[in-house]
Amino acid sequence: MNTEVILKTKIEGLGGEADIVKVRPGYARNFLLPRGLAIPATKASKHQIERLRQIRAEREANELNTANEYARKINKMTLTFQVQAGDSFDKIFGSVTSQDIMERLAKEGLNVDRKRIKLYHPLKELKEHEVEINLHPEVKATLRVVLALSKADQERLEALKAQQEAEAKELEEKRKNRGKRPARSKASSTEKSAEAAQ
Repeated sequence: MNTEVILKTKIEGLGGEADIVKVRPGYARNFLLPRGLAIPATKASKHQIERLRQIRAEREANELNTANEYARKINKMTLTFQVQAGDSFDKIFGSVTSQDIMERLAKEGLNVDRKRIKLYHPLKELKEHEVEINLHPEVKATLRVVLALSKADQERLEALKAQQEAEAKELEEKRKNRGKRPARSKASSTEKSAEAAQ
């Protein structure tokens, strides 16, 4: 049989301040009550509900304001991650995960829970990605994340492109020269016909 308690603080998956919830007696006795997260739902304790509702309203308003402020900043932001590529530059080493994005946002002063970053698979392509962040049930933001080559790989790629261009020019020169036969001088053809006559 479940027991009724009044929550004094927000608990994920259970409820917020002033909510009267039914929980298992052991959960209430061993976890919620000793930690001061809830009080037993008695007639005497129900008068505290109004004060708890006021605390909840203030907390929710505060959370909404913070989420809106974060959304404004995130929507204007672009995070660039420099990554290393393989020898052929068609694949990158590693990937960018929601953990990486969370850490970079923290460096920008934005503390966002990793679970709120909607990244269905790690980012692995060298391009700009749009990542949705659910900051609040009513507030979403879109973050631009760019995966770019590291400076060393960028220099390596430029050197490779320059080499390929030089090789292509050389090949083109060879093709042009192959079509042209060297012009024979008249003297050499006269000498050959004189030799044939003897």
